[in-house]
Amino acid sequence: MERYTADQIQVITFEEHLRARPAMYFRVGKDSPELPTDVLQQVVWDALHHGDGAQGVRHIQTLRHSDHIPP
Repeated sequence: MERYTADQIQVITFEEHLRARPAMYFRVGKDSPELPTDVLQQVVWDALHHGDGAQGVRHIQTLRHSDHIPP
């Protein structure tokens, strides 16, 4: 069994992890043409359904859009 050391651990941001492994959150791969649709569906679902069971648009919503797609 290989032992790990602290030097082997790489800390990345949530955004970097999401871009590297979108299937963990959206159930489609990063090369899938369905990815933009699934992301939009999740954003809309989250905006309309609160964790406490209440429904409706939240009072403060910020949606950011970026055309930059890393290689």
